[in-house]
Amino acid sequence: MIRDFVLPAALLSLAQLTFCHGAQKVGEPAANVIPAEMRGRWGITRADCDVTQGDGSGAMLVSSEMLGFPESHARLATSDTATPQRISASYAVSDEGERAMTLSLSGDGQTLTRIETDPDAEPVSNRYRRCD
Repeated sequence: MIRDFVLPAALLSLAQLTFCHGAQKVGEPAANVIPAEMRGRWGITRADCDVTQGDGSGAMLVSSEMLGFPESHARLATSDTATPQRISASYAVSDEGERAMTLSLSGDGQTLTRIETDPDAEPVSNRYRRCD
C-alpha cells in the first residue's frame, strides 16, 4: 500500500525538480541559445536580402544556435552573457576554429551589429538590417 503512494509521489517530485531547474525568468533567453529577438534573415545591404539580386555575400541567417553565412556557418559553443538585446559568446566556425562574437540588437529590432574578436587580429564589425 505504501509503495503505491510513495513511488508516484517520488516520480512527481522528480518531474517538478526537472521542470523547475530548466525554467527561466520571463524576458531572459535560455543559456546557450541565441535570443529569439535576433533570429531571422539579415543583410548588410538590401540586395543581400533578395536572393534574385547580387551574390548575397553580406547575408546572415540567425537561428537558435547558429549563424549561417553564404560560405560558412558558426555554431554557438558557449555564451558569456545573453539578454534579448545582446549576446557575447564563443562560436565554432566551420573550417576556422572557435571565434568570440558579440551580437547587439538595436532598440527598434531592425539593426543587428556583429563584432568578431580574434586575439591575433583587429576586431571586425558588421552592421546588418533585418530582411522583410
